[in-house]
Amino acid sequence: MAVRMTTLVLFGLCLAGAPALGQGMHHYGPSPAGGNPWSAPDARGGGVMPFAPAGPPSLGPGSFDPTAVTPAGGMMPPGMMPPGMMPPGMMPPGPMPPGMMPPGGIVPTGGMMMPPGAMPPHGLPPGAPVGNGPTDACPTGQCQSDGRSWADAARDMDDRMYDMLRWQFQGSHVRLEWLNYEIEDPGTVLLGEQPTTVPDPTSPFLAFDLQNPANVVGTATVPTTGSILLRDISGSRLVYSTPVAAGDFEISGWVTEQASDQFIQLPLPLNEFGQPQFLATSTLVNGAPANNFQFYDTTYNLEYTSELWGAGAKLLLEGTQPNIVRLRPSVGWRYFSVQESFSQNATFVQTSLFTPSLPNTLQHSQIRSQVYNNVMGLELGFQAEAQWWIFAVGVEPAITLGPNFYKARTVSNNFVSVTDPERIVETTRSTFSPVLELGAYARVRVMENVELRAGYDMMYFTRVQRPARGIIYDIDGATNTSLVRPDRDLQTMAVDGLSLSLVVHFPVCCDSSDGWRR
Repeated sequence: MAVRMTTLVLFGLCLAGAPALGQGMHHYGPSPAGGNPWSAPDARGGGVMPFAPAGPPSLGPGSFDPTAVTPAGGMMPPGMMPPGMMPPGMMPPGPMPPGMMPPGGIVPTGGMMMPPGAMPPHGLPPGAPVGNGPTDACPTGQCQSDGRSWADAARDMDDRMYDMLRWQFQGSHVRLEWLNYEIEDPGTVLLGEQPTTVPDPTSPFLAFDLQNPANVVGTATVPTTGSILLRDISGSRLVYSTPVAAGDFEISGWVTEQASDQFIQLPLPLNEFGQPQFLATSTLVNGAPANNFQFYDTTYNLEYTSELWGAGAKLLLEGTQPNIVRLRPSVGWRYFSVQESFSQNATFVQTSLFTPSLPNTLQHSQIRSQVYNNVMGLELGFQAEAQWWIFAVGVEPAITLGPNFYKARTVSNNFVSVTDPERIVETTRSTFSPVLELGAYARVRVMENVELRAGYDMMYFTRVQRPARGIIYDIDGATNTSLVRPDRDLQTMAVDGLSLSLVVHFPVCCDSSDGWRR
């Protein structure tokens, strides 16, 4: 009983001593038939609480009568307060202090009203918890100037970056291509100079020793690059195109893997006369034609490599848009890199066979030729394309007008004898070298913003240096050393092959049901 009385006294003191709590009270139940029970104003402009004790308090267990504290008409539904919680007369009769309740009443029939000012105009204050879950609120002093937490600010920045990128890339497309190219073979190039007494050094001819008079020691041939093939060269190309005021601006880059082929020979069997067969390099002597050969009798390895890559940028103008074929002129800049090399590694042992006074000595001979072509210039061309439904076919011819800055490099080591030192010679030149290009393609739309494309590409270089022809085989007759050096022998070269592409278009407008850019 003492505990109940203490609780009731504290509760009453809170109600009587803290009028501001009335701003947070919620009252339930319909208004009495006579109107809103809070609507009768007193002299202070407040409301009148129509509660009145219905009889003497009864504090015994279970003896609380809810109707004793409920105004006529059902201001508080029966059973709202638990038994014994509030004895009659706990609420003071009479008017409510000014400001205790909002003007105009608190509870409309069947509803609930929050007094003005109880909640901020835009919801909870910054950092206030919502429900029982966690919040991104940050401690005081660790928020943004606008009250947002760092996590909220980071999310807003991510959204802005996404919107900016989406705006920048709208209407653009990316094309990723797999290439399968073929480079024109170097052809049948004699790996030596034309001898003075042997019309066809690629056919077996007699080899003589260095004695006087000379003796036949076997037969020999000068190898060629006729067996070198540069086929099935894989590569990739990346193209990005974005719309501009005048049409579409396109940048691209492509590269192929290093293509290589080799020719390995020796040891050779004996000829029909039981004599050795040799491979040889025919040379000049002091720059003049001669009948001089460097022989190899143990191993011979010839390797040829080729590698291409390029980049470009062009503006594809709008052009005409007829019903069947659309023509679009283009202007831009192109760069091509053509790098090739060949190396010849061979060994010779039978020194005494040619010079009986000398013992057999292993001689490892090496000759290497490398070229670096850099073609760049203005590109002019056009695109002609016919479209029907989800299919399209087109051609893209172009010509690049500009110079070729090329470098040739030769290396020789132990070419004449084991005492012949390494010799490196480089030359750099330039020449006007147009490049013709032709592309043909067919594409099909497989998804809303995705295409598959297949094509044929051809590039024709008009003036490039290639390594097999760009070398002079020469020796110094007085010192018996190498004079191998680069030669200027420009030629044409064709590259062609197939391509398979995946094209991804960025939508023009993300809100459109059809984001396809036509």
